[in-house]
Amino acid sequence: FEPRSILFEPMDRAAWPDALRSVSGIQSVRHDNHEWELMLAPGSPPGAVMQAVAAAMPPSRLELRRGSPCRESGRGA
Repeated sequence: FEPRSILFEPMDRAAWPDALRSVSGIQSVRHDNHEWELMLAPGSPPGAVMQAVAAAMPPSRLELRRGSPCRESGRGA
């Protein structure tokens, strides 16, 4: 298992994801409603990136996205 993304919800619902694009280790940011998916750059240590994200913008939710066949296949059910 190698996590490739972080799920993030900002404490401030009006926040804009641009502030996180400059965090070292973030390759890209996808924004869906109040949940953001932060794609990790190859070789980036997830723990260090999560600390930098939390320092850049207070989170109400911050977790590694753990992709699994069960989770992916369960979306359409």
